Amino acid sequence: IALHNKLLDKDAYSYQAWFNLGHAHFCKREYKKAAESYDFSFTINEKFEPSYRDCAESLMHLGEFLEAASVYKRAIRNTGANAFLYLQVGTCYEELEQYYDAREFYLKAAKQDPQNGETYFRIGETYVKEDRWVNAISAYRKAIKLDELNPKFYAAIAETFYQLDEVDN
Repeated sequence: IALHNKLLDKDAYSYQAWFNLGHAHFCKREYKKAAESYDFSFTINEKFEPSYRDCAESLMHLGEFLEAASVYKRAIRNTGANAFLYLQVGTCYEELEQYYDAREFYLKAAKQDPQNGETYFRIGETYVKEDRWVNAISAYRKAIKLDELNPKFYAAIAETFYQLDEVDN
């Protein structure tokens, strides 16, 4: 922290120094200070996607999911859309229990990266939280088809069948 503060004393507009200062604070679990440092970094260089990602992650650690979603959306606007950013926005909305909005972003992530089973798993999880079991099964099946070795996908679909009382004795 001291090193990067010295660097910033010499050049307050060094987005890399602000970014590294953010990492230093993050490693010390000083998430608010980390988020502030990352914010300076992407304010100076609005095309530097890692600052947005890490800022939003810091905010998520603080439970500030709406603000984190806003940072991820700003990254999408300024650096371009990608599956990771869409997935993260969806995660923020899921944490806020805004499942429809979460699915909207998960579906955007799926369009960007249709081979990511985690995206379909997250869609299934939102349906489960709404007690929409049949929809969840469909999403979990897609996840399993893409990643046949992920045990959490099988556990989720098994629980869903159990909730529907469709378990063979």
